Amino acid sequence: MITSLKNTALGLVLSYLGSLPMGYLNLVGYQVYQKSGWESMAQYLLGVVVIEMGIIYVTFRFAQKLITYRKLHRALEALSAVFMVVLAVVFFTQPQTLTAVDFQQHATPLLLGILLSGVNIIQLPFWTGWNLWLLQKEYLVRNRVVFYIVGAGIGTFLGMLTLILALDFFASQFLTFSRYLFTLILPLFFFTMGSYQGIVYWRKYYNTTV
Repeated sequence: MITSLKNTALGLVLSYLGSLPMGYLNLVGYQVYQKSGWESMAQYLLGVVVIEMGIIYVTFRFAQKLITYRKLHRALEALSAVFMVVLAVVFFTQPQTLTAVDFQQHATPLLLGILLSGVNIIQLPFWTGWNLWLLQKEYLVRNRVVFYIVGAGIGTFLGMLTLILALDFFASQFLTFSRYLFTLILPLFFFTMGSYQGIVYWRKYYNTTV
């Protein structure tokens, strides 16, 4: 029982903290909440969580094997940085192009969450790295992995909910924040994150100076 609770808590804390940084999934969730309310947002988050739990399970089962394919892991890290920069460019040049309203014309909130979470490549290197580290340190018990995954799902739901409500609060309290959120604040944030990941990637794989 104690081991199961520890695995659940571990998954919950990791996923909660991992979902707090500003990301595209959180932004769409914020837009869904603004346009359609609590019920639609909850459906959207459920769709996101279902896919993420599946990804956590796959990366957990194959963490050792995935990490041995260095080229694949390097490619995922590089794509994560590029993905951030592309988002920055899109939001800066066409801030209304990628909106939840546009997506919701073609998909239910649940399906929207499933689709967007499915193409969110950033979570692959994140969970592969963490799962491998947890296995190596023996913090996880393999026959209790289901509790870890359930905890991670709960953590993601709560973490995204926290950020969505925080965005809604700031947007309602500060007119300037709301006005420049998609045209300036988010492009700068994504560009900074992409640049940082690019620098980390370069230092990790190409910078050989001591």
